[in-house]
Amino acid sequence: MRAPFAGSIAARLADEGTTALVQPQTIVVVLQETAELEAHVSIAESQMALVRVGDAAVVRIEGVAEPLRTAVSSVSDSIDAATRTTS
Repeated sequence: MRAPFAGSIAARLADEGTTALVQPQTIVVVLQETAELEAHVSIAESQMALVRVGDAAVVRIEGVAEPLRTAVSSVSDSIDAATRTTS
């Protein structure tokens, strides 16, 4: 079996020797892509003018000791009327 992207197996849902029970729609493994991570965040309307594409950003992920340093790749130009934020 070959995945269509670089990654690793996050969970095995079938044991070796159970192939007789596996149907075409049965999920046997969960793949985790390791090449790229995308984070979506909300930005308060009052802070929107301060965030630009290319700005440095730090993303903290629960369970990962070190924060990931990255850059802002896009900023939406629309505001959610209910929350007064953009992403």
